[in-house]
Amino acid sequence: MKAIKSFDFFQKISSDDIVKPTVFGALISLSAIVLIIYLLIREFVDFITPSIKKETIIYHDPDQTSKINVNFAVNFRIMPCHIISVDQQDSIGNHRMDIKENLSKVILDRDRFSLTKKFDPQGNLELKNVVESIRRSEGCYVHGKISINKVSGNIHISHHNYGRLYKDLKQNNKDDWDKISFSHSFNLLYFGDVEVNNDILKRFGYNKNTSFNRLDALPNYKNENVKKNFDYYIKLIPHLFVDNISGQNFMAYQYSVTSKATDFDTNTEGMPIVMLHYDISPITMKVILDRKSIAHTLTHICAIVGGVYVLFSLFNRIMLAFFEWITERKTQS
Repeated sequence: MKAIKSFDFFQKISSDDIVKPTVFGALISLSAIVLIIYLLIREFVDFITPSIKKETIIYHDPDQTSKINVNFAVNFRIMPCHIISVDQQDSIGNHRMDIKENLSKVILDRDRFSLTKKFDPQGNLELKNVVESIRRSEGCYVHGKISINKVSGNIHISHHNYGRLYKDLKQNNKDDWDKISFSHSFNLLYFGDVEVNNDILKRFGYNKNTSFNRLDALPNYKNENVKKNFDYYIKLIPHLFVDNISGQNFMAYQYSVTSKATDFDTNTEGMPIVMLHYDISPITMKVILDRKSIAHTLTHICAIVGGVYVLFSLFNRIMLAFFEWITERKTQS
C-alpha cells in the first residue's frame, strides 16, 4: 500500500501541515501520467505528420503560354483503326485534324482482350483493309496525350479526316458499315503532366485532393451497339499544390464530368462522333502541405502537462473533500 501511495502527486495536507499521501491520490496521479503520455504521443505524431489544408482562391497563372496535357486511353468495340481520327479545336481558333503526335492506335482482337499490333496507316488506308478489319470484328485502342491551350475547347474522335473511306464503306458495303459503332470505354483520362502528378502523389499522398484519374465519373458505353453520338462535358478545376516543407509549388487538374448518348440519324451524310467538351474553371483550389513548428509543438507540450496536472489536482481535491464530508456524516450519525 505504501508503494502505491508513493505515486500520489496530489498529496493531502493534514491539519498539522503534514503532507499525507493517499491511495486515491495515487490512482489519480497514475491516471494523469497515462493521459499525459497518450497526449504527448499524439502530439509527436502530429509533429512528424504533415498536415494538408485546402482553400479556394482566384489564381492567375504567370505562364500564359503553358499548355495542359490531356492523357487518355479509350478502346472501341467494333471499329477499324483505319478510319478513326482524333481532332482538337478550341475557342481561340486552333483546329487540328487527325493528330498523330504522341498518339497511337492499336488493333484489338475479336475478344477485346489482346492488343494484336500497332496500327500502321502506311498502305492500309484502302476500303478493302477497312472491310477486312470489320469482318474480323476488330476494335481499336487509342491512347496517348494531346497538349491543349488553357481555354475552352473540345477533343473529338470521329471519321472526319477519313470521310472518303467512310462514305465508300457506307455506300458500297452497307452490311459491313452497319456493324461498326463508336461503343467505347475509357481506361484512362486525366489532365496534367504525368511526372508532376506522380510527384504530387508522393508528397501529398493518395486522397480526394489527388484524384486525377476520375474513371469512376465516366460512364461505360462499351455495350452500345447502335450508332450514337457521345458527348462528354468536362469541367477542369485547377489545383495549386503548395509544399511549404520544401518550398515548391505544383499545378494539377481535377475534373467533373457529365455525359449523354444520342441516337445518330443513319440516313444523313453525317458521321457519328465522340466529343469531349472541356472548360477550365476560373476558381482554383489551393492545397497546402505543412508541418507544425517546434515552437508550436513545445507550447502544446507545456499546455498538455500543465493542463492535465491542474485539472487532476482540482478533481483530486474535490473528491477528497467529498470523502471527508461522507466520513464526518458517518461519524456524527
